[in-house]
Amino acid sequence: MVDATKLVLVAGDDPLIVDLLRLLLDLHGYSVITGSDYKKLPRHAALTLALLDLDTATAESTLNIHRLRESLPDEIPIIGLTAEDDPQKLIREFGVHTWFPKPFDIDRLLLAIQRLVSP
Repeated sequence: MVDATKLVLVAGDDPLIVDLLRLLLDLHGYSVITGSDYKKLPRHAALTLALLDLDTATAESTLNIHRLRESLPDEIPIIGLTAEDDPQKLIREFGVHTWFPKPFDIDRLLLAIQRLVSP
């Protein structure tokens, strides 16, 4: 059963990073769906957070990020993970609420997730 109070979408182009994040969040009590599973969610399932590995190096990756962002409700907070030199671009272009540079600090990431998910 999916815990709707802690349902996190994890998406990105690198399957290793997506799997790592999924395992990490599972271990910390979050229900996780990946980008490929997002389209299969029942309409009534409510996400509480999106965690996106933002690879802006290619036009295809950028387009995929835009498509995913447009499909999410506005009230869903987004955390971006990036190697982007201009993190403000992430805020402007993709509407992320906070971001972490790669490589990211796992403890700081978990703390940010907890703050954004907690009521």
